[in-house]
Amino acid sequence: MRTTVFTVAALSLASLVSTQAFAQNENGQGNASEAGIGATLSVTAVATANTNNVAYCGGTPLNTAVEAHGFGFSTVLGPLTVLLQKTIEVNPPGPAMHGCLTLTSPDGADSLVLTYDGTEQPPNANGFITDAQGTLTVTKAEGKFADLPTQALQFNAVFFVGQYPTVTGYYSVN
Repeated sequence: MRTTVFTVAALSLASLVSTQAFAQNENGQGNASEAGIGATLSVTAVATANTNNVAYCGGTPLNTAVEAHGFGFSTVLGPLTVLLQKTIEVNPPGPAMHGCLTLTSPDGADSLVLTYDGTEQPPNANGFITDAQGTLTVTKAEGKFADLPTQALQFNAVFFVGQYPTVTGYYSVN
């Protein structure tokens, strides 16, 4: 069985250049607005052939299963721990990605579960996938995150596909 390890470092330019404003509440957290959550996430992932036909968040099993863990920061939610479980279609008829993203406060009291749907194209001649993108849809919110609007969030990503088994990605989440 071939295992691929993905190292994903996130960069959220959207939170740096957003023209949308957010207000601070009494806990020092921002309130969600049309700007989304302005998140920067950094995760490390392992991908394996999806021989057991695993599917996450009601999706169709795609040919590669991915599990990622990490940390992040949101201008609205504050510090976060990250769990991403998804399947991706890396061979035709792809490219598709579907799964569940869970963002949790460091103390575990607050969580946000989102359905993750996206696409990416093959890498260019230099090994970059420059057009990965998708939608994150809130499916469950607990604790202080329960007050967030249930709007869909957008993400964009650039991945560098280097020597096997390392892939590095940079994310922007509104």
